[in-house]
Amino acid sequence: MDMQSYAIKSRLQPRGADELFAPPYLIVAATSEREKLQDVLDEVDDRFEDPANVHDTRALSGPGHLILLFAIPSREAAGYRKFTCIARREGLLFLDDSGLAASIVARMARERQWKAPGVGRALFDFLEALLEFDEPYMQALESRLVQLEEAVMAGKPRDLQARMGALRRELLHLQHHYQQLYNLGRRLYDNENDLWQKGELALWRRFLDHVTRLSDNTQLLREQSLQLQELFQAHVSIQQNRTMGLLTIVTIISLPLTLVVGWYGMNFKNM
Repeated sequence: MDMQSYAIKSRLQPRGADELFAPPYLIVAATSEREKLQDVLDEVDDRFEDPANVHDTRALSGPGHLILLFAIPSREAAGYRKFTCIARREGLLFLDDSGLAASIVARMARERQWKAPGVGRALFDFLEALLEFDEPYMQALESRLVQLEEAVMAGKPRDLQARMGALRRELLHLQHHYQQLYNLGRRLYDNENDLWQKGELALWRRFLDHVTRLSDNTQLLREQSLQLQELFQAHVSIQQNRTMGLLTIVTIISLPLTLVVGWYGMNFKNM
């Protein structure tokens, strides 16, 4: 992936390597290009990590900067797409080997325009783009729940237990993801390092509200999945009771015959 370098103006304007860190800047680079970014990295404390070492989404405060670590659940395959960001008053620097941050920034450069540009506004739009497809994804998860419920009611339990387990795990990971994003948003909103312009604080309140809605929807889906599990267990119990009832009837019918056969089969002298 080639390094992307932009000036944050009314829109993201590409620029060359000779003015890489002229503020306000937005840079996306691979970890293999760290040497070119050493001017910024030298000013960051040693808590900054390469994307490969990131295990969760969180924000770390440092003098005059924030270190943002991202581990975003992948929709296409198991695992996470990881990248990091250094947010300063002068600009944003992303280290990204996954391609996710690079694709979002490239789309922002094509589509976004601002009346009041700034570092905070650019970061807000980036985070909102991370959540852009989450609501349709929630609708797809809800459709899967409906299909599972219909399968239970139709008495077609094939692979249902495994499918419900996979869906519950997916919802659990998603819930953790939104909790981590909320905590990150709180650090941005608290503005401990005075990084944001006055008007940008309202943006972080909007971001927190958005994440809260998604988290609440995920919790609702988790509750529905638990109810579906209870419905499945009730269906299994009913089927087992029917089987036991049938076995009881067969036993009652066959018991007299067994008794007669056993009686006449005894090896007594007069029988």
